[in-house]
Amino acid sequence: ALLQFYPGNTEMLSIKSDMEQQQRREAAESQLKKFTLEHRHIVYGNNGQMGQAYCIGVLVVAPNGMAAFDCTGTVDPQGRCDHALFQAGSIKEVKFLSNGLLHVATNHQGNYDFYGETQPMQGAFDALHALARK
Repeated sequence: ALLQFYPGNTEMLSIKSDMEQQQRREAAESQLKKFTLEHRHIVYGNNGQMGQAYCIGVLVVAPNGMAAFDCTGTVDPQGRCDHALFQAGSIKEVKFLSNGLLHVATNHQGNYDFYGETQPMQGAFDALHALARK
């Protein structure tokens, strides 16, 4: 409001610009859907036995058709902490498996399995299913 009295004040113009940028970032951020999930890893022991481990992270689904999983911590004995970017159109199938895992099949990026609490799992399914190629 003070800018109308001091139109040439560079500090006030800078503050106004910063505030406008912050408002745009907040508006864009509010459009993102975020879910805290665990991403399953298949691990093989020294004896050749197959086992499971996981990393914990946030799955973000954007309105432009892109999604990403970013690991924030791991419980994998090998230290694996995955980051995956799913470009628009790259998800071909999303479904719940009989063991409760959320299975995401992609074109050319492999398959990803997630598990977690009921509400985030259902929200992630709904958001990703909307992106899946029909």
